[in-house]
Amino acid sequence: MVLLLIRSVGPGRVPVTAQTFGYGCSDLERVAIDAVKSAFVAFGERLVIIDEVIKPRFAALIG
Repeated sequence: MVLLLIRSVGPGRVPVTAQTFGYGCSDLERVAIDAVKSAFVAFGERLVIIDEVIKPRFAALIG
């Protein structure tokens, strides 16, 4: 789910829901991080996903 969200966010590819509610990349990053924090995955694995996947990807998008 989180990786799908991350892949669907990019220049010119903001999901319709984000456009409808005025969410920007930083809002979607927060949603993705919160989703991983609530996932049924070991704590260490959640940190790896957040630190090595979500944050770098959104940092590249936000610039």
